Amino acid sequence: MNKQKEVVFEIHNVLSLNVKTKNRKFYRVIRRIMLEYDSFLSKETLIRKEHDISLIIDKINNNYFNCLLKSGDFVKVDNKIIAGHDWLYCSDSYKIAKWCLYISGLESNSMSLIVEPNFFSSEIIPPIILTPSISFQLLKKGYSLVHAAGISDGHEAVLLTGFGGSGKTMNTLMAIKNGLYFLGDDHVILHKGRVLAFPTAISLFKYNMVNDDRIKPWKFEVNVKSLIHKLTLGYLYPVTKAPIMQAFSDRLVQTARLKAILLLEQRYGDKEKKLFVEYINLDELLEALLRNMIVDSLYFYKYLLGYSYVNPHFSISGYLHKLKTTFTRNLSKSNLFLKVRIPRGKYILEVLNDLLRNF
Repeated sequence: MNKQKEVVFEIHNVLSLNVKTKNRKFYRVIRRIMLEYDSFLSKETLIRKEHDISLIIDKINNNYFNCLLKSGDFVKVDNKIIAGHDWLYCSDSYKIAKWCLYISGLESNSMSLIVEPNFFSSEIIPPIILTPSISFQLLKKGYSLVHAAGISDGHEAVLLTGFGGSGKTMNTLMAIKNGLYFLGDDHVILHKGRVLAFPTAISLFKYNMVNDDRIKPWKFEVNVKSLIHKLTLGYLYPVTKAPIMQAFSDRLVQTARLKAILLLEQRYGDKEKKLFVEYINLDELLEALLRNMIVDSLYFYKYLLGYSYVNPHFSISGYLHKLKTTFTRNLSKSNLFLKVRIPRGKYILEVLNDLLRNF
């Protein structure tokens, strides 16, 4: 019998994530998850009756699944998603990555997931399945997982949000290099006017690398994967992950008071080489945040849509409204909202310094 591999992640003692498998061929997936969420690894095995999220990496038991189908209370959507009362099953793929997913407890405090991945989907599970599940469970507790980078002077924080490629990671790395701290590269948690760190492994590509000794150990891997991207004519774009506790542990802060949120936009084909900064209102920021969050978690939202077919009381519009209202409650009245249009190749370090040190 294979020995069970089990890890527990404690996210600010607010949310507990338990990941385990008994199948050695899935240990690669466990290692990938540990790399992504290494900042939250529990130092001791926590014995609990229930975790907020329980994830099993294994083959999905067909006998158990067939029993659910015999109940007859389910809907099949697009031949990919099967949804019943408080559960759903899907078979999905992204390029060469394929997986089957079973989720139960969507409407309870404890959510369980079983993922059966193929060899190529280990890098897919954290961003497509796990992080959206964490966001889903945090929302039930009144916390907002925001698709944004968090920069801090150790006391106050500025969030950088925007679509993929808008410059969040590049400006985060530049801020770290110049003495600032960070709370996360891709996501942060917002609660009652404070930002809590959500430091998943930093995603490195050739376009967001900066000249910093901290990330030099990953430079060769970035170059190799960039070459793979070119050789496959853009079909494959493997990401290089820099573990937070290995590269940036001395520049990480756990919490800071929220000062401002910057909506970043990259400017292409524009002759103007100066930064353009303007105030925006909360409604404009919310619309941009929701767009980014849906695009960032597109697969998970697709699963929720499938679930809503058989559970009409669970509406996507109601869920999005809850996202908006919870986010608004977690802001403070003194927060600034700015849109920053960035010429290609430029950084916003001066703006960050003005907000955190001089404003």
